[in-house]
Formats: sequence, C-alpha cells, structure tokens
Amino acid sequence: MTNLLALPAGTELAGDFKIKRVIGAGGFGITYLAEELALARQVTIKEYFPSDFAARKSGGNDAGPRSRECASDYKWGLDRFIEEAQTLARFNHPNIVRVYRYFRANSTGYMVLHFEEGANFKAWLKALSRAPRQAELDLIIEPLLEALEVIHKGDFLHRDIAPDNIIVRKDKTPVLIDFGSARGDIASHSRTVSALVKPGYSPYEQYASTSRQQGPWTDIYALGATFYQAIAGKRPPDAPSRMVKDDYVPAREAALGSYRASFLAAIDKALRLDVTERPQSIAEWRGQLLAPEPKPAKTSRGRISDVLGLKKADEAPVVKVAPEALQPPPPDAPQLKGQLLDFVDGLKEPKGVKKSAVVATAKPVARLKESGLPAAQPLPPMPAAAFASDVPVQHGLGYGPAPIVPLTERLKDVSVAPVVPPARKETPIAAAIPEVRPTVVAVAQVSKPLPVERRDPLRAKRRWFFLRPPWRGLLFKAAVAVGVASALVAYQDMLPHVATQGAQKVSSQTMAAGRSDTPVQKIEVPPLVLPAGQPLTGHAGAITAVQFAALGRRIVSTGADSSIRVWDPISASATKTFKSTSGPPAALAVLDAFALTGHNDGSVILWDIETGQKLQLFKRSADAITGVAFGSDADKIISSSSDGKLALWQRQSPANPTALADAHEMQVLALQRVPGRDAVASIGGDRVLRLSRSDSLSSIRSYRGSQVLLTALGVSSDGRTIAAAGADGQMRLWSTSSSRLIKSFKAHGTAVTAIGFAPSGTFVVSADGQGEVRVWDGKKGKMLASFMAGSGAIRAVGFAQDGRRIVTAGDDGNLRLWDAAQIKIARD
Repeated sequence: MTNLLALPAGTELAGDFKIKRVIGAGGFGITYLAEELALARQVTIKEYFPSDFAARKSGGNDAGPRSRECASDYKWGLDRFIEEAQTLARFNHPNIVRVYRYFRANSTGYMVLHFEEGANFKAWLKALSRAPRQAELDLIIEPLLEALEVIHKGDFLHRDIAPDNIIVRKDKTPVLIDFGSARGDIASHSRTVSALVKPGYSPYEQYASTSRQQGPWTDIYALGATFYQAIAGKRPPDAPSRMVKDDYVPAREAALGSYRASFLAAIDKALRLDVTERPQSIAEWRGQLLAPEPKPAKTSRGRISDVLGLKKADEAPVVKVAPEALQPPPPDAPQLKGQLLDFVDGLKEPKGVKKSAVVATAKPVARLKESGLPAAQPLPPMPAAAFASDVPVQHGLGYGPAPIVPLTERLKDVSVAPVVPPARKETPIAAAIPEVRPTVVAVAQVSKPLPVERRDPLRAKRRWFFLRPPWRGLLFKAAVAVGVASALVAYQDMLPHVATQGAQKVSSQTMAAGRSDTPVQKIEVPPLVLPAGQPLTGHAGAITAVQFAALGRRIVSTGADSSIRVWDPISASATKTFKSTSGPPAALAVLDAFALTGHNDGSVILWDIETGQKLQLFKRSADAITGVAFGSDADKIISSSSDGKLALWQRQSPANPTALADAHEMQVLALQRVPGRDAVASIGGDRVLRLSRSDSLSSIRSYRGSQVLLTALGVSSDGRTIAAAGADGQMRLWSTSSSRLIKSFKAHGTAVTAIGFAPSGTFVVSADGQGEVRVWDGKKGKMLASFMAGSGAIRAVGFAQDGRRIVTAGDDGNLRLWDAAQIKIARD
C-alpha cells in the first residue's frame, strides 16, 4: 500500500524499530508493519496522524498541525491517543491485541502492537464460499464475548467493532484490533462525526456529537451487526435510515444457513434501535446468544418406571434388595445404591465424617530458572516400571451391574425409598479415610451327604477316613484359609488406599498409589534443593506446554519465544535450550528421550531432548498444528490440525502421512495419547470428545454431552479414564473401555485451561484462566485442595510419575514445582 503521507520504508523509530511497509491508513492514523531490531520480530506500529488537521513537514519525518487554528485539536488528540495506548497496555487477554510499547517521536505518537497473522473476519467469511456453520461461529463468538467483557469491566469501549477489525488467526481463534475510543473522542472534539462511524455497524447513538448515551450496549450493537453480516451475507441497514423507515429484516428470515433460534433472536435484540431494549451487558447477552437448542421432551407408555413412580431421573428412588442378593459385580458397569461399591465406601468413610470442599494454601517448592547453582547429584537407579506411564497402576474400585430383580416379583414386595446422603463431618484429606482392612471369610458348605460305596464296607471306610474327626476339622479350616486368601487376592486391587501420613497434608503416597494393601513399588525421590521464591523461568513470555520426561528426571517446556527448554527438576536449572525455526510450539508430547512439537505453520518436529538435535520434520499442509502425540512407539507420530483432521506418520516415511482421518467437524483443539489402549483422545470445536485408534486413526467411540466449547483434555497414566472440561468450568470423567460417564462436576467458575491425573488415576488436578489450581477426588467430584499457581492463565498442569510433585506453568512465564505432601488443607 502506498501513502504519500506515510513514513518511507527503512525509517527507524526510537532506535528500536524499522518500518517495512504501510498496511493500513485511516482518518486518524497510519498503520505500519515494522521489525523490532533487538528481538528480530515483526510488530505493528500505529502512528497518530489525523488527516483532517495534520501534515508532514517537508523534507523530514516530523508531523504537526496543518495550521495554527487546529494546533489545539492536534495536541488534544495526541494526548487522547497516548491515553488509549496506556489503557490498552493494561489488558492481557489472548483475544485482545497486545500493546508492547508506546512513545512520542517526530512530534507525534506511536503505539507498538503484537503483529497478528491471519485474515480479518470479512476475508475469512469470503474464503468459506458459503454461510458459516453454527459451530464455526460459536468458536469465534465465545472468545470475543470474553474479550469485550474484560474491556467493559475496565471502564473502556471498543467503539469500532466491524468485520475488518476482528482478525481470525490460523488456529481459528479471533482477536480484537483497532480500537476506536480515542478516535471517537477526537471526532467529537473536532466535530468530524463522519469519521467516527461505520455504516451498518455503528448504532444511532454514535452519530451524536457527544458520547453520553454510549456504553457496553454500543459495542453489543456493533458485534450483533457483525454476526448479522456473517449469517445473512450482508450488513444491516444504517442506523439513521432505520430511524426514518426501519427496513431491517429479522435474522431468522435473512439467515442463509441453519442456526439456533435463540442465537438469531439474540442478534435481533442486539440490533434494537432503542438502547434500553438492547442487552445492557455481555453477561446478559451471552446467555441467549450461546443457549443450546432445547431438546424435545420424550414420552413413554406402559413402562415399569411409571408403575414405580420414577418420573424424573434426578428423583430416582432406590430399590432395596435383600443383603443376600449382593454379588461381586464385574468391572466397569454401574450398579444400584446399596450394593458393593457403597459397602466398600462405607468401610472407607465411617459415619460422622462430613465431606465438604476445602481450600488449601500452598507454596511452590521451586520456580525454575537458569542460574549458576551447582548441578544436582545424579538420581539413584529407579525401577522403570515405577515411572513408566504405560504401566498400569492398580487403584480404586471398579463398577459392576446391579443384581437383576425379576419382573415376576410382586411390586408390593419391593420397597422404594429416596436417596438421602448421610451427614458427615469435615476432616482433612489425610485423615478422612481411616485405615480399615476388612476380613473376607469364605465358608465351604456341603449341600448333601457324599455317596458311600455299600458293596465293600471296608473299602468305603478307608475312602472316607479323611472326613472323620479329627481330619474333618482340619480340612474345614484349610478350606476357610484358602477362601480367605483367594478373596483377599481378588479384592486387594479394589480396596482404597489409606492416607495415614499427617492429618493436615495431602499424602504423596495417596496420590501415587490410591490404595492401602500392597501399594505400588515405593519410589525414592531426592528432596528438591531449591526453596520457594526463586526468580522466573528463562522463557521470554508465556509458557505454552510442560511435560515430565526421562522417567521424571527431566522437565520439558515450550514457550511463546519459540524455545524448548529441558530442566533438571532437582536443581531447578535448565540443562538444555534450543530454538525452533518454525515459530512458537503450539503443542508438545514427550516419550522417553524424544519430544514432538507442533507449530502454526503446519509443521511437526521430532527432537532428541538429550542433545537438542532436530531429528525429523513432518508437514502435510499449512493448517496450524493443534496437538501432537506418539503412537504405540516413538516411530509413530500423530498430529491434529485446525482443519479437524488427524494425521499418522511413520518415521521411515516422513514425506506423506500413512493415514488421515476427519476426526472432528471443526478444528481439533487438543490431542493426547491414551497409554495401554493403542489409542489417542481428541477434543474439537464441535464439542465432541473422540477416541481413535493410534494405528489407523479409525474412530473407537465419541463422548458427547457438553453444551459449550471444550477447553481442556486429560488422560490417566493407566489409560482407563479420560477427562474433558469446557468453557463453563464443568468437568466430565469417562471410562475409555466404554461410553460410561464416571463423574461430572463443576471444577471451576470459569473455563478450565488444563487437566492432569495422578498416577493412580483417582486424583485429578485442574487449572483455570485466573491462575487457580484445584486437586479433586475424581470418583466423588470432591475438591481436596485449592491454591494459586500464577497471576495469569495456567496452560499446563500435571503430576510427576512418582505422584509426589505437581508442575504448573502458564501465561505469566513461571514454571513452578509443588510438593504434593506439602499442600495443606484448611478447615472451613
């Protein structure tokens, strides 16, 4: 783009930036693509240059007022421009353009912003060559609403929302750019109202010479008009013409595709001319805009549930069965209340103990940083099976079917009673489950006398000699002993682990084993040598992913600075640092001494983390990589991308994938390996959690039920449990061997950003965008501990293979290690 008033290419600003070219110009400024010399990165620079009353001085780069009469307007506008830059710099949100710096030079002002790669919303719609689907819009709507809510809570307005001021990145996430608040103030001050509005997108109150009637509803109108453009293929009529004759066509009639009725009604409400009839806040508008389509009510005729009075699922009574009907159920099947699971739970939790959520306080054991500290001593030899994530760790209890009550039983013999949870006292996690070792006795019973050979009394006497006293008693005792031993062996893997170390601490053995009888092999881990409070990590910016490696002896992290770092968790120092030339890694997977990173340019890179050497590069298309995982071994590479596909690569054939599958209708958001199952799990923008075979990428099963966008995925180290959480903070745990929902509970008040499992598979750790981490009993949905792990969103969280350490990292650039045994529980 050529602009005679713009700075020429090659111009240096403040000694730190070099202008490359002009990328936009408007009535109040010029936008450049520039290079930040010190960091060798591209940035966007906005220059304050109001064309109505500014001019470039001849022979130089200085700007100034056109005349003495407009000098005061020029100076007043420059002050508003700097004030806007100061305000925008306070916002740190992934869907709001980031302001790096602002300064005055050349008698004008400059704002340095993050360079966003992607197409604006208008170009994105045009590239689709069709009306966008509801799921595609939902993926963009929710982040925009969150961004606007942050802006409005900061007592600020965008005032220039339109399709060309929303960038859709390569990973399909949106970002708001080009704020118009300062331009609005300048236009009002200088009476240049025409430069303040965008026909079709600006509400009527923006055409006024003052901003007294403007508020969050002003931005809501503009965003509603933007969505109208998306579903109708045209913008709504201009607000002033609507005031004379309203030719607005309702969204349900103008829509070119199929959309939720509530979504279309929400657009119509946002485009009301009267400000009092519009939603007054984002929170008020969000509910209708994203409300799921109501499901039609189902009716049934002549069912046994109607006879028993089972009208609602949430009011289902319990059918009481005689105690002798109890039978050990097979694993992975639900059962009625009062059966084996409840019996064993009763052993774990004596009466009088109250369960309640607890809030914990914790201090990080270490914040990792490259430093001059001495290297840690080598760890003693450790059994590989104790750390290997693919080795199943026996834990917890299975589920079994309820004993079947024949329909021929008379209903009058069946007593029905509602479920009433017993009152329990609150107690610390370590003391909540007392140590109980129940004795199981098997009794041999003879139903009828054994036959006796009558033709030879002497032979018969010799034959049954061992059934006479005293042998009869000895044989009976032996049978009892064998029965006891067999029962204990059968049930030892089902008995819960008992935490006994300290009444106020979360036991690391509890996290690792999850049971009491014959716990998993004890793992000796040297204590961390660094105290809490160490400086920040060496990553320059946010940390995007973290995983333990080398059997817990190493930690691998990736950052927005395009670096991959390998850490020693004992000395908390970086042992290896190497950079990717493909840009910041968007995904990470670690297996043994290998690491996979996925990048926004569509490339997948295999690294040797011991040497930092790039081993291979895999690339199918330019679609952004959103997840990476190893297959059954390090020779099989699996990637997910923003086009909703999964790709399987063989190291022997890196040129082309050996398998390609359409896993999701929209982009894949996360991908993880499922140990021991030869499978991978993925979540997508279509709100579906999918399990696929790692050797062919064919679908095993899908898990549905989320009404909002899924934001986090976790898989237990034994591969038996999979967890997914969404933007509403709801977490769901599923069995990987069936479609059974194990538990669903509210994990956070906001979107969950990361999920991790303890080695036992019983405990789950989750994190949110506010820096809070919570530890859960996954089977019960009970919160065990809560602590703050950072000042920004936590992007990665997980347990080490020993179950003793928790690692967290996120947008604040901090990598922290926590000792699970030191996470204290506070009483309410």
